[in-house]
Amino acid sequence: MGTLARPESGKSAQLTSAAVDLDPFPDAEHETKLKFEQRHPFAWRGTLRPKAPADKGLAAAFAEFEKVVAFEDALRADAKDHKLDQAAQGLAESALFTYQSNWWAARQRLGRDVPLSKTQPDSRSLDWYPIALGQGILLLSELRQTLGAERFAELMDEFGTAHANQEITTAQFRAFVDQRGEKEASAVLTKWLDREIAAKDHVGGCWSIHSFELEPEKALIVFGTGERAARDAIANREIAERLQYAVARRFGNYHIPLKTDREVTDEDLKSQHLLVVGEPLTNSLLRRAAEKSPVKFGTQSFVVRGETYADHDSAVIVASENPWNPRFSVVTFGGLSARATHRIVDSLSPEEETSPQIVLFPARRTTQRSVVR
Repeated sequence: MGTLARPESGKSAQLTSAAVDLDPFPDAEHETKLKFEQRHPFAWRGTLRPKAPADKGLAAAFAEFEKVVAFEDALRADAKDHKLDQAAQGLAESALFTYQSNWWAARQRLGRDVPLSKTQPDSRSLDWYPIALGQGILLLSELRQTLGAERFAELMDEFGTAHANQEITTAQFRAFVDQRGEKEASAVLTKWLDREIAAKDHVGGCWSIHSFELEPEKALIVFGTGERAARDAIANREIAERLQYAVARRFGNYHIPLKTDREVTDEDLKSQHLLVVGEPLTNSLLRRAAEKSPVKFGTQSFVVRGETYADHDSAVIVASENPWNPRFSVVTFGGLSARATHRIVDSLSPEEETSPQIVLFPARRTTQRSVVR
């Protein structure tokens, strides 16, 4: 990405128009008040109980995916002309991505994947559950894409009401879909249930900004010491300490250790999750750590989904694969000024239930949570 300098007054109108966050009077945006954790009108009915361990993934996904679809339906009902804008679409995608990223993080911790048909509870580790649930969720999501949202909801409601509070098997659900003559849907079930889901079958690196939280003892906050002035290092340390506190408050009351970008070692980089804090100009590690990130950083700008942000009040939180070791993630807290970075760290909520891949804070605009495939 070419470096985009911050425009000066009277210079480069073309450069100013290239950055989407430099308009001092942006168009009004609709900001929904809906939250994933709220109760929404149900998408389908019925609570299923698994008959055997191999059925746990589907039974759990039947309930959890209903929350995802109900949230999307509520967002659509709240939207103008019932069409999701980019911000609302990002919220819906983040709700689904939460389960996908939990699955990915669990399989990375476990060191392998476990197909649905071989699901077994493990008293020594909880990783089996997000692996089973994540596969069940993505199975149902692919079924929904194949059948269409309306037909899918009809089938889920029919199966759920017919088997409410009953023990069910995955084979029963499969037979139900086959009996409805949905050949394309049957092919989806075959794809997910008749073979192991290996890493090569899915896009890798499905990390969310919260994936590190289940193993905070394997995480490190790295803040910049600054190239411009001593005040950069002071500001970045304060921001890193606030992040340390925010993470402890959100999960487990564990204080993740801090290091500067000059103190961090090669072993540090490859042996843990990295939380990288600062501006591109004040943290020498930031652009290296974000090498596999969907957000591209310049010296005074960053690009998300092909759109450039260059205002000093813009910032972004983004998760990606650790380029030194794919076992771990990198979460970049990147602002184009100390004030912007300070603001995004303070935005972390202890109550937020979804786990997006990206949280974008454009200057003078609505915060957006999203996923970039």
